[in-house]
Amino acid sequence: MAGLRIQRPITIMYPQAGNVFWVKTMRSDFSLTEAATVTGMKVKMVHKAVENQIVEVERTERTALSANELLCLQLEGELAEFLPLNVRRRVIRDVARQPRIERYRASDVLVVEVASARRRLASSLRRLNLARRAVTSNPDIMGGELVIKGTRVPVHSVAAMVEQGASVADILAGYPSLSSEQIELAVIYASAYPQRGRPRKQPWGDTPVRLVKIALKDLGD
Repeated sequence: MAGLRIQRPITIMYPQAGNVFWVKTMRSDFSLTEAATVTGMKVKMVHKAVENQIVEVERTERTALSANELLCLQLEGELAEFLPLNVRRRVIRDVARQPRIERYRASDVLVVEVASARRRLASSLRRLNLARRAVTSNPDIMGGELVIKGTRVPVHSVAAMVEQGASVADILAGYPSLSSEQIELAVIYASAYPQRGRPRKQPWGDTPVRLVKIALKDLGD
């Protein structure tokens, strides 16, 4: 195998994610940000995979990916550490042509456990679906801004607090109407559907939060 040096047989394994079955009727219009969220890849890595034709998609005004193409991205994210681009492209294209395959033997020393990757991806897709169902918009609540269902808390504001380092405990203390599960789903939702432009209102009111640095020598004054 060109460009691949492996001294002993190796199997690329994927974490098991429960008995989640691949459904034929799964969506076929996933956006690139949705793809990045469910595969754990950076958005720029997803774009690069499309540019490198790891995933062969139809070039349209809005790139849409099928569930099988998401599986290809999942494999790309895992195999990038082990295989050069030309080998990954061949392996992933072979897998794409065999949607029901459970295990792909690339050579005598490389086996890709596709079924495990598929289960892992299906589990992530299920979490994304839960995140979508956990968010709502009502013109009478926060001017129609996307909020966590059953609350007045903007979903992107919760995700922003997590990104800025706030712990789940801190957020729950400030917003007792939330649950830790809702916070986790808010992060997933905001990752898959990033807010465009500046946020309309911050959850802590009209006064922006500022970080103030205090020198240690001033603490004793």
